[in-house]
Amino acid sequence: MITKMNLKLYKNNLLDQEYKNINCMYQNSNISFLLNDCKMILNKHIFLRENNEFKFNINLQTKTCTILLKEHNKEFDIPIEQVSFSQKDNIMVLSYKTESDDKSTKMVIELSD
Repeated sequence: MITKMNLKLYKNNLLDQEYKNINCMYQNSNISFLLNDCKMILNKHIFLRENNEFKFNINLQTKTCTILLKEHNKEFDIPIEQVSFSQKDNIMVLSYKTESDDKSTKMVIELSD
């Protein structure tokens, strides 16, 4: 089902960016959308962010993270210090901090009715 969503991105619990009325595909608790030329997919199992240069993947079940640099066809494991995902009604929340990032990231998605 195609719908709309609002997205808030936090860095260290401070609102960093906010996007409203983004087109998205939502089906079976799986959401996919485009943001700044980056394809994103989120569900209770994975968070995937991908563009022409890289593919960033967090496996929420194993709490592992990999990044693929497409130009060089090199994949790296990135240690995760913290990761959590929750979904209640029309709100999805993903929080994570990788060892390579100096700030924690929190993404709050609210689906429109």
